Amino acid sequence: MKSVRFFLFLTSLVFMLSFSCSNSDTDDNPPEKKVIVAFYTPYAIGDMTYGDSISLALHKSSYKHDFTLIEICPTNWDQARQQTNEYLTDKRLDKRDVLYVFCDDLYLPEVEKFSDKSNKKLLMFDAQAPSAKDYIYSVTFSFYGIAYEAGVLANELIAKDAIADILIADISNKSLNTARIAFEEGLGQAGDRLHVLNTKISSEESSYNQEDFLYFYYSWLVASKDYIPAIIFPLCGGSIHGIFRYNRDFGEQSAYTIGMDKDMSAYTNRVPYSLVKHFDKAIEQCVSQWQKKELPHHQQLGLKDGFTELVIAPAYQTKLTARLTQIHESAIEKEQAYENKK
Repeated sequence: MKSVRFFLFLTSLVFMLSFSCSNSDTDDNPPEKKVIVAFYTPYAIGDMTYGDSISLALHKSSYKHDFTLIEICPTNWDQARQQTNEYLTDKRLDKRDVLYVFCDDLYLPEVEKFSDKSNKKLLMFDAQAPSAKDYIYSVTFSFYGIAYEAGVLANELIAKDAIADILIADISNKSLNTARIAFEEGLGQAGDRLHVLNTKISSEESSYNQEDFLYFYYSWLVASKDYIPAIIFPLCGGSIHGIFRYNRDFGEQSAYTIGMDKDMSAYTNRVPYSLVKHFDKAIEQCVSQWQKKELPHHQQLGLKDGFTELVIAPAYQTKLTARLTQIHESAIEKEQAYENKK
């Protein structure tokens, strides 16, 4: 009988608490969740590199800060432009606090067409295109420091007369060109020893995603002996996985491949180190600033503050760690000098 009375008492208590809460002003007019709308390049989700890394960082931040995340991954740039227009003019978002995140500066022409909306902020993420317009924000990763370190360390791995390939998919991309310039400086080599391949492996439809092309190209080099690169600096998005297939098939006959955007040493033992962008740290900083209404109009993130890092694969740490430590401060100084000069 006592257990029945205790159960009835608990039931009444829960009912009273529920009634009290349901009649509060907070629940009658619950605040709308903040919204982040993220726009990726075509085919970026599923690339196991840049796009997936940003998406994972945004999802982690959305759980932590309890905002609504909408992800837009178009199949081509025509669709990207159409979806940009649709979401920026969507009346359902007019009363919400919205941060639009554009993950490529190719979106900038569409972004700049729109007028200022007090509740909407447009963030160009990892884009070299800060705008004078008050409602457009930008955050960029500086590739210079880690790309310079990558060039210096390459000399620890390859012979003095060996060939280095710089594979740059989009020569118009400012960030990729910064990485190319820094890698060349670190390598300290030119002429016949350095191949810069601008083979236009990207297209609007595939967005750098031509793995088969790169797999067969480098496999053909091994068979033809036309020239054999000793190391590849691949600025080519998700297509890097075509090079990893070549690495796995040809093993020690294949070139070293430098990992990009995240630690890629697990894909093949021919990755001596990776140039890592800490997307999680950058996204978390931007989201926190946005929520506090303290988002700067432009931020440059780099080696000095730990937003970028050259990560040496475990099998190569004995050979390369001391040299990396030796040049690290110099790389930071060179990166800051380059950014100041820009």
